[in-house]
Amino acid sequence: QTCVDGVFTTDEVCTGSCSPTTGCTSCTPGVNTCNGDNVVACNPDGSFGNVIEMCTAGEECNAGVCTRACTADGVDLIYVVDETYRLLSFDPRLVGVGNPFTLIGDLNCSPQLGNVPGWGGIGVTPFSMSVDREATAWVLYTSGEIFKVSTQDASCQASGYTARQNNQLLFGMGFVSDAVGSDNETLFCGGGDPDAESNNRTLSSINKMSLTNTIIGPMNTASQYSPELTGTGNAELFGFYPGVNNAFVQQIDKTTGGGIGQQYAI
Repeated sequence: QTCVDGVFTTDEVCTGSCSPTTGCTSCTPGVNTCNGDNVVACNPDGSFGNVIEMCTAGEECNAGVCTRACTADGVDLIYVVDETYRLLSFDPRLVGVGNPFTLIGDLNCSPQLGNVPGWGGIGVTPFSMSVDREATAWVLYTSGEIFKVSTQDASCQASGYTARQNNQLLFGMGFVSDAVGSDNETLFCGGGDPDAESNNRTLSSINKMSLTNTIIGPMNTASQYSPELTGTGNAELFGFYPGVNNAFVQQIDKTTGGGIGQQYAI
């Protein structure tokens, strides 16, 4: 801008940065910036300098640093499924100020088996769900079959998982990173029997590529019902153990199935 009679007037609208001495520049001299998905230095004349860092797959350059290429909306939304075949998103930021639930769509999955032995009900319905890093929901039905469901439109396809492996019939599910910062993940399963009240609970894992169910060990945590599972950013596995009089959250050992540390009452 130029000062004319005590009033600033715009000479040029900069697409990059504006220097008080040279006018429009590509960047602010002396401050790292982004050129595409590369972190670059900014030369004294405001032009792009040498590449300092090349952002890898799954990252993007933002404000001169490489960051994970995911939006806050994608991170903060929770997905839920119910026995009436509805897939919904839940936005915790809307609690108390609006309806946090948004209907994505009705599941059109086509189970080929009936309910697992010992499971009642009038028909085969969703039982548990977990969402992987590709934003695909893996939905376990009461037939023991797992389907892949889009979190964009609720469209459904068979996962290829062979139902009822190792006599693991119905279980809670949760994807967990294999290590801190890793993009590789494993689907953990907690339970096994169709009766969620049974004490015969097992922790197993499903490999996303081979779709094999591998028994890890008994879940010896005393609780009224089998847990639903989830992972953390630190590659930890946690379970929510529902109960009429004693509901709690506790970390689960991924190598044994046993509980770790404090039980956090709900």
